[in-house]
Amino acid sequence: MAEINRGSEWRKWDLHVHTPETKLANNFKLNTSEELWDKYCELIEECDVEVFGITDYFTVDTYIKFIEKFKAKFPNSTKIFFPNVEFRLSDKNKDSEHIQFHIIFSNKKETIDKILPFLSRLPLISTDDVKLTSKFCCEKDLLEVTFKKAMVNLDVTIEKLKENFSSNEYVVISLASGYGSLRPGKSDTRGAEYAKEIDKRCKAFFGSSKDTEFYLNIKSGRNAYNLKPKPVFNGSDAHSFQNLIDKLGKNYTKLDDDDNVCDYSEITWIKAEKTFDGLLQVLNEPENRVFIGDFPVVNERVKEFPNKYVDSIEISQIDQYDEKDGVWFKGQKANINPELTVIIGNKGKGKSAITDVIGLCGNSHRQKDFSFLNAKKFKKKDLAKNFKAQLLWYDGNITEKNLNDLIDNNSIEKVKYIPQNFFEELCNNIDDDKAFKKEINDVVFRHIDETERLNKNSFDDFIHEKQTTIYNQIKLIKDKISEININIIDKQIKTGKNNIQNLKSNLVEKETELENLKKNIPIKNYDESLITNLDNNPNFIRTNEISKAISLLKEQEKNNIERLTTINSDILKLNQLEERIKNQELSINEFIIYETLNLKEFNIDPQKVFSQKTKFDTSEINNTILSLKNEKLSMEISLGRVIYEETLHSYLNLDINNFICDSIIKLSTEQTGLLSGFEGNTKAFQEFVIQEKEWKEKQEILVGDETGKNLNTINYFKKEIERCEKDYMIDLVKLKEERISFSIDIYDKKKEIIDIYLSLKNNIEKIIDNNSDKIKEYNINIDATFDINSFMVNFLEYINKNISGKFYGTNESERVIKDLINSTDINNKESFKEFLEDLQSKFEDNGDKNQPPFNQLKQNKEPLDFYDFIFGLDFLKEKYELKLDNKSIEQLSPGERGAALIVFYLLLDNNDIPLIIDQPEDNLDNHSVYKILVPFIKDAKKRRQIIIVTHNPNLAIVSDAELVIHVNIDKENKNTFSFNAGAIENKKINNTIVDILEGTEPAFIKRKDKYGF
Repeated sequence: MAEINRGSEWRKWDLHVHTPETKLANNFKLNTSEELWDKYCELIEECDVEVFGITDYFTVDTYIKFIEKFKAKFPNSTKIFFPNVEFRLSDKNKDSEHIQFHIIFSNKKETIDKILPFLSRLPLISTDDVKLTSKFCCEKDLLEVTFKKAMVNLDVTIEKLKENFSSNEYVVISLASGYGSLRPGKSDTRGAEYAKEIDKRCKAFFGSSKDTEFYLNIKSGRNAYNLKPKPVFNGSDAHSFQNLIDKLGKNYTKLDDDDNVCDYSEITWIKAEKTFDGLLQVLNEPENRVFIGDFPVVNERVKEFPNKYVDSIEISQIDQYDEKDGVWFKGQKANINPELTVIIGNKGKGKSAITDVIGLCGNSHRQKDFSFLNAKKFKKKDLAKNFKAQLLWYDGNITEKNLNDLIDNNSIEKVKYIPQNFFEELCNNIDDDKAFKKEINDVVFRHIDETERLNKNSFDDFIHEKQTTIYNQIKLIKDKISEININIIDKQIKTGKNNIQNLKSNLVEKETELENLKKNIPIKNYDESLITNLDNNPNFIRTNEISKAISLLKEQEKNNIERLTTINSDILKLNQLEERIKNQELSINEFIIYETLNLKEFNIDPQKVFSQKTKFDTSEINNTILSLKNEKLSMEISLGRVIYEETLHSYLNLDINNFICDSIIKLSTEQTGLLSGFEGNTKAFQEFVIQEKEWKEKQEILVGDETGKNLNTINYFKKEIERCEKDYMIDLVKLKEERISFSIDIYDKKKEIIDIYLSLKNNIEKIIDNNSDKIKEYNINIDATFDINSFMVNFLEYINKNISGKFYGTNESERVIKDLINSTDINNKESFKEFLEDLQSKFEDNGDKNQPPFNQLKQNKEPLDFYDFIFGLDFLKEKYELKLDNKSIEQLSPGERGAALIVFYLLLDNNDIPLIIDQPEDNLDNHSVYKILVPFIKDAKKRRQIIIVTHNPNLAIVSDAELVIHVNIDKENKNTFSFNAGAIENKKINNTIVDILEGTEPAFIKRKDKYGF
C-alpha cells in the first residue's frame, strides 16, 4: 500500500542502531543466528520508528545482511534504512576515551556498491601502533588488527570520502555527548582546538537535547569560530534486544545503584521525506527540522485541534457530467501538510484553483474575490456545477460542496483565505482605508480573550458595543454641561460692563424721574378753612369712596399682573416637566423592549424582571396646567386683555359685572361726573386729593418694593447692579468650576475607551517585542491615545478674528492655539484640565471688557453651540492607529501595506484556523519577501496551517516548505488538471522548480548556495 505523500512530515528516526552481529559490545542473545535475525527484524518492524541508521564498526557487511533478511521477511514494509559506519580516532577526549565518529551513507544501490571499495582503501591504525601501515578497513585486516584496537585518521578518511563519493552521498557525524564524544576539558586548549577542527569536518552530531542549543548557536561558543548551526540527533545505540525494546521510539532512562543515570535514550523526530535527500535537507534547516523530545509542537497542536487542520482536498466530476466542456478535475486529490504547503505552477495553469476550492469548502467570506471560481472564469455558463469537492479534516470530518455553491457569510469561517484580488485591493486602494484597517483591527480583536468579546465577531462590533454604553453616559453629562452653559451665558451677559452700565444708566434715569416727580408735588390751591363742611357733602363723600375703590382695584390689577407672570412661568415649567416624563417613559419602554430580547436569550422570563410596561400618569400635571390656564384666562378677561364672549367663556363662571377693568372705568366715569359738579374751593380740594394720590402711586412705581423684584424700578436696578457686580460673579466662578468638572468626567469616560485600546496595544506589543529580532527593520507600533488635531480648525471657525482679544488676527489666533496644544499632554488628565482652564481664561480675556467674551464669535455662531463644543469635548477623539516606521496607514505605500499585512497575518494573528494566501509576493518588494515573508512564514507554520500560492518557487525553497504541490492544466488534453506533490528535497519537485524558474539547473544551484538549500 502506497504511503500518503504530505512532503516533509515529522517522523521518528533512529540513526544509531546496532545489529545482532555487531562487531563490538554485542549483547544480542538467542539460541541460533536465524532466531536472532528474525526477532531483530520483528522488533524493527513493530516499532514506530520509520527511518534507521543500521550501524556497525568499520564495516557495512551487517547492514547488507540485515537488508537482505528484512526484505525477505517484510517485503511490503515502509521502513527506510541507511548504512552507518562507526569509526574510532586516535585522539582522546578528557575522559581518555578515543573520539568516535560516524559516516551515514545514502541507501541508493550505486552508493552502497561503492562503500566496500572505499573501506578497503581506507588506511587503518591501531591503538597499539599509531604508525601502522599497509592495513586497511577490510575484513582480513580488521580481524588482524582487531575491531577493539582499530582506528582511522579523520583527515585521511575525509579525503578518501571525497575521492569516492559525491557530497550528497554521505554525512559525517561526530559525537556531542556520550562515550567517545568530543568533550574537551575546560583548560584543554589543544583538545578544544581539535574539537573545533572535528566540528568543521562533520555535518551533524549525535547527542542529547541538552546539546541542541549549543550546536544551533543559540548558546554561545561556536559562532565565534564561524561554525554553522548543525543538527543534533539522539540515537538509541542499541546493542541488545532489551535496548531495542526499551529505546526504539521511546524516551528511556536507566539509573545505577547510586541513582545516577547510567544509560538513556531520547526520541528524535526529523521533519523530512524518508530519503537520504531528506536527511541532507535537514542539514540546511537544523533548527526547524529536528526535535528531540516527546512530540514536536505541530504534532501536539494537530492532536489537540484536529478540526483546525486540513488533511486533504479532493475535486471530482459529478456523476452526470459528460466532459463535453473539458475534463478539468477527475478524481484529483491533494494531501495537505499540517505546516507549510506551497502551490506552484506556471502562469495560467490553475494554481489558485486549489485555494479557491479550499476557500469554498472552508466557508471563506472572500468569495467575491475568488480568481478561479468566479462568474468570468470557471463558473461561467454554469461549468462549475459539474464538479464537487471534499475537504477532509484531521478529525475525520468532511466538508462537501458543489463548485457552483454560494457561501453563507453568516457561517463560521473555517479557513482564513486571502485571495490575490483581495490582497491587491487592500494594498493598492490608498484612497479608501476601511478594508485595510478592518483586516488589521480584526487581527488585533483576536487578542481579546474570547470570554471578554461580548459575543461579538469583529473589532468594530466589539468597540461599538463598548462605546455605545460609554457614549450614552457621556450624553447625559453633556446635557448637564449644556444646562450650565445656558446659565453661564446668562451670567456673562449680566456681568458684562455694558450691561452693568445700562443698568446704572437706567437707575440714573429712574432716579431723575423720581427727582422730577418730587419737584412736581401737587400744590394745595384751595382754602383749607372752607373745606370743613365737606364731610357732610354726600357727593364729596362718594368721590372719596370711589378713589379708595379705584386704589383697591389698581392694587388688585397689579397683583393680577404679577400673578400672570408667575402663571406663565409655571405653565412652561409644567409643560417641560410633562415632556421630560413622557420622554423618560418612552426611553424606559424602549429599554424594556430591547432588554427583553436579551433576557429571553438566557431563558429568563421578562415578566419576572419587568412586571409590565411603564406608564407614567401625568393627569395631575395636565389638571394643574388646565387650572392655571383657566385662572390666567379669567385674569386676562378681568383685566380687559381678552374680550369676554359668553359662548366661549361661560364655563369659567365669571362674575361678568365685576371685571377689574370695567369696574375701574365705571368708577372713574362716575368720579369724573361727580367732580364736574363741584365748584370753586371744593373742586380745587377734590382735584388736589386725586393728584396727590396719583403722585404717590407714581413714586411707589418708580421706587419699587425693597426686594427689588419689580422690574424697571429704582430698587430693582440697585439690587440687579449689586447682583451683577458681586453675586453673579461668584456664581460664574462656581458654574465654570462645575462645568470643568463635568468635562473631566467626559474625559474619564473617553479614557475608558482608550484603556480598551491600550490593553489591545499591550498584547500586540508583547508579541512584537518577543519577535523584535525578526522585524528590526520594520518599526511597528500602535498608537492608543487621545487626538485633538481637528480642534484648532473647528475652534477658530467660531472666532471672529477681527474682534480684539487673544484671538485677534489669523496668525496670532493660530499661534495661541498651537502654543496651548503644544504645551498640553492630552493623555494626562491634569494637563488636559489645565488646557481647558487656560482656553477658558484666554477666551474671557477679550480686549473689550464692556462686552461678554462671546462677543468674539462670528455673527452666525451661537454662544451655546460654542461652549457645548469646547466643554462637551466633541473635539477630543479616541485614536487607535497602526504605524509602520512611524507612518500612519494613510502614508503607507502599497508595498509597505503589504509588509504590514504579512506581519499581522503571520506574526500577530492568533487565529489558528488554516491561513491561505494567494501570491503575497506580488504586493511586496524583494527585500520584504526575504526579510519579512520568509521568517514569518517559518514562525507562523508552527502555530497554524499555512497554504501559499506562488508563481515564484524561490518562496518554497527559502521558506523551507514542507510540501510543494505543482499544479498544471493540460489545455491540449481537454483542460485536464493534474497535481504533483512532494517535499522540496524530492527530485521530481526539484526538477519542477527548475523548470518554472529560469529553466536551468545552474540557476537552481545558485539559489541553493544563496539560501542554503
